Amino acid sequence: MAKLLDNSQLVEIWLRVQDELKKRGVFAQIVSFDEVEGRRGNPNRIEFHTEEFDTIPVIFDTIYVDNFGGSVRKEKTQKLSDGEIIEFEGIKVWIPVHFSYTHFGGGSNTCEVFTLTCDAYSIDREYQEGGINHFVYNFTIV
Repeated sequence: MAKLLDNSQLVEIWLRVQDELKKRGVFAQIVSFDEVEGRRGNPNRIEFHTEEFDTIPVIFDTIYVDNFGGSVRKEKTQKLSDGEIIEFEGIKVWIPVHFSYTHFGGGSNTCEVFTLTCDAYSIDREYQEGGINHFVYNFTIV
């Protein structure tokens, strides 16, 4: 399956993840963020990770933030416009964000920090300005 998100959509989602990490006191920068095509019928997904960072006191050998699973898929949705229900296709993104860490003894584990979901859809299928679609993003952080 081909990638569903364009670069501007990826950047919008990247910035939202980075902002949410800062709200939670994690100031490590995201060093990679990309949509990865699913294999064998599985949906596409976002893969990302931050640079490693330290805690005070230092309680892990290494710790960074990444994601575990998730999906990027097309989804039909409806909206009401001038009393008429219009069905259109949008993109649904689901990213579970985790701390990944290695203990000093060599074991490793993850812990979920939050889950970000995003619905991205075009404001109007017919409207384009300079060949660029204008998208609306509905973010949910749990």
